[in-house]
Amino acid sequence: MSPIWRILIAAVMRMAKKQMMNYTTYFIGHSKAFWIYSNDG
Repeated sequence: MSPIWRILIAAVMRMAKKQMMNYTTYFIGHSKAFWIYSNDG
């Protein structure tokens, strides 16, 4: 396995991790807002 592939895979993994964090915070924020909204009345 060449170092270039290792670097590429590491970069892709890092990007995927970042995206997952973004999606998670987005989802948590929306579900929290929905929960507050549905329990408001």
